[in-house]
Amino acid sequence: MSHEKKNIISGFFFLALSVFIYAVSYTIKLVKADSLGPQFFPRLVSFIMAQLAVYLIAVNALRLRRNREKTEKKIFKLNIPLIVTSVLLVAYGLLINSLGFIVTTMLYLFVQIYMLLPLECLKKRSYMIITACVSLLTPVFIYYLFYMAFNIFLPVGILG
Repeated sequence: MSHEKKNIISGFFFLALSVFIYAVSYTIKLVKADSLGPQFFPRLVSFIMAQLAVYLIAVNALRLRRNREKTEKKIFKLNIPLIVTSVLLVAYGLLINSLGFIVTTMLYLFVQIYMLLPLECLKKRSYMIITACVSLLTPVFIYYLFYMAFNIFLPVGILG
């Protein structure tokens, strides 16, 4: 869902909320000692909230219309990192019990970090060493943190 659609939905939600607050303000009992009355502030807030909600709806409806005109001209493009990440997560879920938490997480982190690095970083050896160290040390640290501090046993797999 696009950002504009979310804002339009939020605008309608706040518009409905402001109508509700305004309607509920009629149930507040009047006190003669107060010049404005206890109903004044809830009604003021609901009125301002309604104006802002209508503005939010209008602005994002216009943006949505402009974006539709622009996106109709664009050609569909595959999002390769999204597809690879999805495949990696499914493989991670399938392999964690058989290979274990440490091995599976090491492999996952290495491939995921390698895939998300910019191309100019892939040519430098230092980035590959950092990626390998992070991929090796992070799962071991997490495993022992869960084991020692929380008494939670993660899948051991081929290492156990």
